[in-house]
Amino acid sequence: MIEEGLSKAIDERIIKNFSKYMSEMLPIDDWIDDVKNILARMISAKSICFDGYEQFTGLVIAGFGLDDYLPSYVEYKVFGQFPTGLCYSKSDTVAVSYANQSWISTFAQDNVIQTFLNGIDPILKSKIQTDITGLIDTATETIMEKLNADKSLYKEIKGENKKLVEDYMYDLDNHTYDKYLRPAEIMLSFLSKDEMASLAESMISFMSLRKRVSREDETVGGPVDVAILSRGEGFIWIKRKLYFNREFNPFYRRSGDVNRLRA
Repeated sequence: MIEEGLSKAIDERIIKNFSKYMSEMLPIDDWIDDVKNILARMISAKSICFDGYEQFTGLVIAGFGLDDYLPSYVEYKVFGQFPTGLCYSKSDTVAVSYANQSWISTFAQDNVIQTFLNGIDPILKSKIQTDITGLIDTATETIMEKLNADKSLYKEIKGENKKLVEDYMYDLDNHTYDKYLRPAEIMLSFLSKDEMASLAESMISFMSLRKRVSREDETVGGPVDVAILSRGEGFIWIKRKLYFNREFNPFYRRSGDVNRLRA
């Protein structure tokens, strides 16, 4: 359903640009609604299917290919279903290799974990960049007024200020990577499977604690599911929450438990 104001505007554009070509074949009333709906679907798909749109469902596919000895994953953003098909984009692809022996990735609500890994909160980092840019621009404008400088130069200088701040943030990213994230990635490659599982659970628990002691909604909390995926053993649950208490159901056996007992 097209909003009334948009529908009227589309009517005017179509009549203005296409009626002289198509009115001789069919009356406008016979085809204008179909054209509007096609345009509406194109506009919706075009405006939603891009990485800057925040309303999406994340999907991560991880594991080993038939000929892979090392793991990899692909992350997708799914924006919805349209008449023309599923609207999605590939967000990220990471593959562990002999040159890149470990990798730490976070998904969904990850600002607290990113703070732990990078040594700085991503929201605070963005504010610092914005504030520094504003301060430099304000100082530049003030100095130019004091010196009665040509105001036409301000736009050019403002562009140089922006580049200067971007270069600084790039250097800051390199510093935080070398100082915090890279050492963690190196140590990760030496951890055993159970230690990696414990690290992952600790990060989620840390995020849950931060939500609990803040005014934010507790969107992260409760028991944490932890699993390990390896080439030799496949998918293994380390911790898994159930909807019932197994102590009160001693006769319950999962299919995997039965197979192990038989073996």
